[in-house]
Amino acid sequence: MTGGFYTNGKHITDFDLTLVSRDAPAPEDVEVIETVPWRSGVIDFSLMMGEPIKKNRPLKYNLIGVERDQIRKLTTKTRIVNWLMDGRIREIYDDGEPGYYYLGKCVDVKLKNDDGVGKVEYEIEFDCYPYRISIYKEGNDIWDSFNFELDIAQSTSFTVEGEKSVTLYNNGAIGLSPQINASAAFTIIKEGISYNMPSGVSKSDLFRLEKGINNLKIIGTGDISFSFYKELI
Repeated sequence: MTGGFYTNGKHITDFDLTLVSRDAPAPEDVEVIETVPWRSGVIDFSLMMGEPIKKNRPLKYNLIGVERDQIRKLTTKTRIVNWLMDGRIREIYDDGEPGYYYLGKCVDVKLKNDDGVGKVEYEIEFDCYPYRISIYKEGNDIWDSFNFELDIAQSTSFTVEGEKSVTLYNNGAIGLSPQINASAAFTIIKEGISYNMPSGVSKSDLFRLEKGINNLKIIGTGDISFSFYKELI
């Protein structure tokens, strides 16, 4: 099996490792279910915020290497452990999923199989954020990477003189808060709610682009741009 992953400045090939298998199951939903006195059944609050809440997802790789010397075998494992298990959450780029990365930290490096004659198999596990994140900012014009089934061509930068209605598309699986770069202070109206955005670079958890179509009215004068990356399961 070809491929592997890159993280923390190195690829598995830097350790002469080959990918045997990988497992990236879909993240599980967090269920918020309550019983109510004197009422049959239960009430499901899982979608109370408008979208599902997901648990972190495991990402596992089985890798194989060849080390005929016991000292070299221990040295290689030590190098792998120190490469991956520093406790930091990092971007993990899987060769089999170009254009996206996982965000997580390594939680286990296990010597799964050692046949004593050279072949060494490792099992490496990451604990990851539930969604894969695109490496391409929305509104980019990189034609070679455009996916007609997953991507949307759109403008995310606007010049406003007084008032302008615009539409932003979040083609990801969940809502997100974009980074806003504004040459002046603006007011953004979304679904009847006003958000005051300062001049400069800002980001607010209160202002979100929901999954799908987002119709906005921008009030002010100057240039404003929205920076965001779609997230998919």
